[in-house]
Amino acid sequence: MKSNFFYSVIVAVAITAPIGVVIAAGNMPERPETGQFVVSSLGAVLAIIVAALAVRAVYSLGFSQGQKTA
Repeated sequence: MKSNFFYSVIVAVAITAPIGVVIAAGNMPERPETGQFVVSSLGAVLAIIVAALAVRAVYSLGFSQGQKTA
């Protein structure tokens, strides 16, 4: 049950974060910085999701075994 909750949260972040970025960029004036904001924000969201999945994988393996593979 815990595992399902974790993946549900990851999916919710993966779906809602880009929507929030697009809404925020839509409220910004049209400038080159707007595109940079969108790209940087989506990169940050992707990095957070990858980091969360990596931590979850290490947690699933057990921290002692995860340290041996790292």
